[in-house]
Amino acid sequence: MIKNVIVGIDPGTTTAIAILDIEGKLLYLHSKRDWKREEIIKAILSFGRPIIIATDVNPPPKSVEKLASSFGCKIFYPEISFSVLEKQELVKAFVYKAKNEHEIDALAACVKAWKRYRSFFTRVSYLLSKKDASELFEEVIKKLLKEGKENVESIVEKMTRKREEPEERVEKPKEKGEKVLEEKEKKLEQAKKELEILTRVLSKRKAELLTYKRIKLSLEELEKCRKELEELKRANNILKRFERIRMKKFEPLVELESINSLELEKLDKLLGLENRVVYCNSLSNANVLNNFGIRALVTECEEEINVANLEFPVIKIEKEFIQDVDGVKCVKEDKLESLLAEVRKSGLIKWLENYRKRKENY
Repeated sequence: MIKNVIVGIDPGTTTAIAILDIEGKLLYLHSKRDWKREEIIKAILSFGRPIIIATDVNPPPKSVEKLASSFGCKIFYPEISFSVLEKQELVKAFVYKAKNEHEIDALAACVKAWKRYRSFFTRVSYLLSKKDASELFEEVIKKLLKEGKENVESIVEKMTRKREEPEERVEKPKEKGEKVLEEKEKKLEQAKKELEILTRVLSKRKAELLTYKRIKLSLEELEKCRKELEELKRANNILKRFERIRMKKFEPLVELESINSLELEKLDKLLGLENRVVYCNSLSNANVLNNFGIRALVTECEEEINVANLEFPVIKIEKEFIQDVDGVKCVKEDKLESLLAEVRKSGLIKWLENYRKRKENY
């Protein structure tokens, strides 16, 4: 069984070590020049585990503090550095074993620490032996020294009760690694399943999207057909009104806001512009009407127009002769015929005049 020991240190060029057990028995006393720290630790551990590291001076040397810290134990030092007489009194029982002042200093510190805590050690040892827990001596002593607890009985009771509680199973590194690996494999398997589900869902969504696109396309085509049907219905309605108007001896007019190729193509497709009379008060681009074989262009516009390039007559009419029948602008047939005759006659006269002028020039 490893002993619990008290160590006295006198550091310096020549370092001295004194070691006592908790019963005050001197186990080791030695000094050495240029003693390395590793060798000091090895020498101490060869006799036991230190619970107190002691020095004879205040403040304690840094090297002693570091040594106590490395062992995780309490450092003991006097309130006032020991005098020579005090040292001699402390070591008188062992003085014959000390070879120099360094060893006396180390031994004095060690004995002083032992005397300070002797009754304390005895009390703890007694209480632990009663509970058959002597192996806890070092742990209890270190706790009491570290925390400065005065109620020894309560600490011993607490420490022994803790020992009796079932220990939590500590997983071995191998078991822990296997458990982590097993958990990762489970997560990977779960991820694969989720990926399969997502793949199926995605495939289904793609099919739904394709169906939606087809439906959307069908709906767009249907909407287009619906609009075309509505236009055809409107055109059919207009054509019916045209027929009713003709039965009343009126000529229906195809009304235009302006002369536009696209609009004319649309009207030609729906109503058929060939041999129809067109009404428009904007004469720009009038030559575009040549492409549709209209019967005549009726206008209220006073603007002069060059009819030389037109393949249809242009009839300028007063507003009073244009009537509205069944929502359609129209002109009485006889009035239209008389106006056409005048235009043709006027055109013929102009042609004859131009012909004579050309002949005279020859």
